[in-house]
Amino acid sequence: MPTLDEIKELCDKCTWKWTTYKGIKGYLVTGPNGNSIFLPATGIRWDEYLLDEGSYGYYWSGTLSSSSKGSIACGLGFRPSRGYWDNYGRECGHLVRPVAE
Repeated sequence: MPTLDEIKELCDKCTWKWTTYKGIKGYLVTGPNGNSIFLPATGIRWDEYLLDEGSYGYYWSGTLSSSSKGSIACGLGFRPSRGYWDNYGRECGHLVRPVAE
């Protein structure tokens, strides 16, 4: 999973374009090197409910919040206006997007 530093790099150094790819809304994120990744707006799972599908996206990082004693992790969130990193309770149903070296 990406680290918090990698998520911050996506937010701070990449170009974000809200788009639809194969019928799915989300962001096409393009780095300074020209490589890109599509992040679907999958919403969030809360208990048995799926919320904000098609409007928001939430992805975990592999970094725990330093002040949370393990109950909160850092992640990537986005809505149609921007991408950002934040701390989220680990009970939330966010996606995992593996990365490779």
